[in-house]
Amino acid sequence: VTLNPSSATLGGSFTIAAGQTFTFGNSSDPTTLTLKSGASLTSNGPWNAGPGTIMAPQATSSITPLTTNAGTLTINAPGSSLAFVDSRDSQGALCPLSFTNSGLINVNAGELILAASGHPSLDGSIHVASGATLAIAAKISLDGSITGDGNLLISSALTDTHGDSTPYPTGPITFNGAFSLAGTTTISNVAVAFNANTTLNNLSATGTSFTGPATLTVGGTSTWNDVALTNASVLITGSVSASYLNAKILALDGTTLSTAAGATLTLSHANSVTFKNSAAFTNNGTLSLSSNSTAFAFTSGSAQKPGGSFTNNGTINATDSLAFSSSITFTNNGIINISHGSLQVPVSTDTANAAINIGSAASLILGSRSFNAGTLNNAGSILTSLGGATATLDSALTFINSGTLTIHAGTLLLAASQ
Repeated sequence: VTLNPSSATLGGSFTIAAGQTFTFGNSSDPTTLTLKSGASLTSNGPWNAGPGTIMAPQATSSITPLTTNAGTLTINAPGSSLAFVDSRDSQGALCPLSFTNSGLINVNAGELILAASGHPSLDGSIHVASGATLAIAAKISLDGSITGDGNLLISSALTDTHGDSTPYPTGPITFNGAFSLAGTTTISNVAVAFNANTTLNNLSATGTSFTGPATLTVGGTSTWNDVALTNASVLITGSVSASYLNAKILALDGTTLSTAAGATLTLSHANSVTFKNSAAFTNNGTLSLSSNSTAFAFTSGSAQKPGGSFTNNGTINATDSLAFSSSITFTNNGIINISHGSLQVPVSTDTANAAINIGSAASLILGSRSFNAGTLNNAGSILTSLGGATATLDSALTFINSGTLTIHAGTLLLAASQ
């Protein structure tokens, strides 16, 4: 069965049997198929798709039209797209299309666009080959497995190969099945929830929020812009450069954020990491902080639901002032390097592996606390606080001082080995 005119309309039910091959789309003139209210298109056998669009009518439907793949849908044409899309009527109201998949979809080339929101979940399996793209722009749950070496694009507005740009409803997009794509992932202005452990490589995310409860593993080289993490579990195994030019804050709300050994997380244009609802941040790699000449703080994000913990097992590099609030639990098993500004660590648990290095243009401001383990290397200045507190450099601390010690007020007990 072949259907490849430039445009067609289906008003009833059209079913392709399991033993028949369905060919849809035209490489020279992409096919647009409009399904009227109550219409249905079902393929139970092999479905070979070229460039084309299957869409809802541009009028309110009493019965949402339905497209079903119950066999094997294959897209083989490089540079082309197959799109399942909602429509809008003359008043701008959404006219949904339902697309269901109980079979297998092979995106061997080109792009599969899922922008049909009439059915809330998508079963079956989707395989995306290297160089091909799975694009999602509808509020749906992905319940089947998604695998391959291809790319993922999630956006509230997509432009298909015909040049038509249509605003679609935003998410959330929910991943319930096994997911692992080795290509590039791009997410723009859509909330994404992970209910199954998911790996995203080379992740470019803008204006996005990630939620759990499953673990999102981020590999490769990634760029984040104003990404929020709420009740999420995120493990960074690659390199993430995160900018917070608008939000200014990396807010961790009930979230577990970790960097693996060898991984890097760079935060720029931010001024704080906030913790709420027992959020936990563990750095096992390298955390670089650049707040553009303003102080950077690790602090509580809520007076009503304070608390959280930050553990440094790796290296922190700060180019501007850095402060750790007493409202969070801070454990330092690694290295803190500060090159400019001041460092304030009012309360922390330091281990024998801990090291704090104060650069020549930086300073350490001592509060009422003891440094009782590890190494403190001062090439800049150490100042006691102005509040008259007592600070102790304990005998178990290795203290290397090539800078200055200034006692403004209070007491400094110096018993550390030098």
